[in-house]
Amino acid sequence: MGAALCLLTHPSAALDQKGIDLACGKITELAERTMRARQNGRPLEDLLEAERKNLTPRVAEAAHAVANDAYRTPQFSDPNSREIVIAHFRDVWHLECLHDHSQTN
Repeated sequence: MGAALCLLTHPSAALDQKGIDLACGKITELAERTMRARQNGRPLEDLLEAERKNLTPRVAEAAHAVANDAYRTPQFSDPNSREIVIAHFRDVWHLECLHDHSQTN
């Protein structure tokens, strides 16, 4: 996970708290959208193709890492289980981002 987070911000760039919040907010949104697509049955290849077309190469690379992680998670049929796994995935990525940035500052 950490490698994907470094793609969104340069590893040597010291971010203030506002910058960390912004970077982690973006990775959190990306993680939630990606897992929601996974849980809604969107094929991985479709998601990756959209990333290649719509994102800068640096952000697309991070999105690719998030997608690879999301698609290792089972797809649930129960709506409540889907929401739980989406929230968990989002929160894990958010915490990892905060942890990674706390070690670089």
